[in-house]
Amino acid sequence: MAFISKETPTGTVNGINKTFTTVYDIYAVDDLFVDGAIYTDFTYNNKTLTLTDAPTTSIVIDYYVDTTTFLADSNKITAAQARTMFEEMFNDSMPDVSDALFYRWLNFINRTSYRNFINIDPERYMSEYSISVLVDTNYYDLPADFKNIQPFSAGLYTVDDQGNITDTRLPETSVGSSTRGFYLGNRKVYVTPIPKDTETLILRYIPKLGTITEDDDSMVLDKEYEEFLQHAIDKFFYYWDRDNNSEVFADQRYSRALDELLEDFSQKPSVASLPELSLY
Repeated sequence: MAFISKETPTGTVNGINKTFTTVYDIYAVDDLFVDGAIYTDFTYNNKTLTLTDAPTTSIVIDYYVDTTTFLADSNKITAAQARTMFEEMFNDSMPDVSDALFYRWLNFINRTSYRNFINIDPERYMSEYSISVLVDTNYYDLPADFKNIQPFSAGLYTVDDQGNITDTRLPETSVGSSTRGFYLGNRKVYVTPIPKDTETLILRYIPKLGTITEDDDSMVLDKEYEEFLQHAIDKFFYYWDRDNNSEVFADQRYSRALDELLEDFSQKPSVASLPELSLY
């Protein structure tokens, strides 16, 4: 799950309107604040939030969204949109850059951005995976998109009687341990000791980033970062056009520009505005 903090949903706050719209489809609501106080009398469906009472001064929501939906959200820049940016740089003199090469540039930008973003705000990209523990079976397959559990809030968690994830994170143990916990190995998660009862556990993890292979694939960059992406692509092309073996210089300049972007990246529903970047 990705966590969206302190979002002000769209809708008129006038003491009459009771329907509001969030940026993303709501998976679960953490907290809803109406007129500065916790509010619980509401329902939600996808992006629509319906209250019993109309706010008079303010409404703010903390909520979870499905990570797959979040990463593929319409606010993200697609490969097709990136290609359009590139083509607009040249008008009628479009250079002969193959799709394979262009996707290679995008994947480098995407991987580097994602690697840094998950270090700054891991909750934005966190996924959850349910594991049904069986008696005398202590190993279970990791999700196909599993990357790591390096962030502090990642790991294996217990659930309560209603099936909701708790704050209890099991400690990491090792082979043969008699301590209740877990360890990873061979693309599996192992629970210790060997279970004598059935239960459900939730694995919170950082997912792998998919590879861009077609125009409909999305990047991790929001559309507000179009100018940054345009500069990065332009620099890759600049070095490729001069010498096909000089792309490493574009990599280095992109990495330096990314450092500037990271200074502006914050834990908000929409990251802050992009600073003026220069790859030149």
